[in-house]
Amino acid sequence: MESTPDPPSIVWQGYRPATWAQRLAAQILDGLFVGGGALTAILGLLIVFGSRLNAHRAGELDDPWAQVVLGVMHEDMGWALFILGVAALLVYAVWCLSTFADGRTPGKQIAGIRVVRTTGEPSSWGGTLVREVVLKWMVGTCFGLVTVGIYCVVDYLWPLWDRNRQALHDKMAETLVVQARPVARRPPPRLSRSPGNRSRPKSRSRPRKPRTHPSSRGVPAMVMQQVVQFRRLAEGDSSAAGPG
Repeated sequence: MESTPDPPSIVWQGYRPATWAQRLAAQILDGLFVGGGALTAILGLLIVFGSRLNAHRAGELDDPWAQVVLGVMHEDMGWALFILGVAALLVYAVWCLSTFADGRTPGKQIAGIRVVRTTGEPSSWGGTLVREVVLKWMVGTCFGLVTVGIYCVVDYLWPLWDRNRQALHDKMAETLVVQARPVARRPPPRLSRSPGNRSRPKSRSRPRKPRTHPSSRGVPAMVMQQVVQFRRLAEGDSSAAGPG
């Protein structure tokens, strides 16, 4: 069997696959944002309902201090926690809207990784939404409930032995998780001259030196000036002594 070539998104674009530790860190960060916000909001609602129940019981006891302690204080704290949890979820949602277009979630952005397609193209906003929300969370949660959590464990461990370091939801979405920064490209190697190609490489042009008289090579300039003056004087004397 012939070995399948590497995905063009890694070879052509020059990206390295993300490590399993980076993917795990990104997953934990995203889980903290979503799970922390949701749990905080739910806890705040429980405190609100519980405080109202306790306030009703304190009213039956006709104790003003019990009404203050069990009623107003707990209810205000519950509403504060609920607002804090909802605000955290809204911040995460807005953050996702700005990072999905680049194939990243907030956790992936912090971990320094991104999602690309196996065809060599960057992941679009809709493609990242389908991968993260539909395939990873919804489908993964359904399969996890059916298999009693086995699917979720296998899905997260699959990049450890996969050739392209893809998880199961990556294979369904036809995506890859790579490093956010591309690898520095090396200069292309020099092509060796073939026997048929006898063209010589162009040499760099050097400035030409001014030509000098052959007799002046190696002779000092002052001596040369004296020789020229002597020749002029000799030529002038010979012309003066010519036939009249």
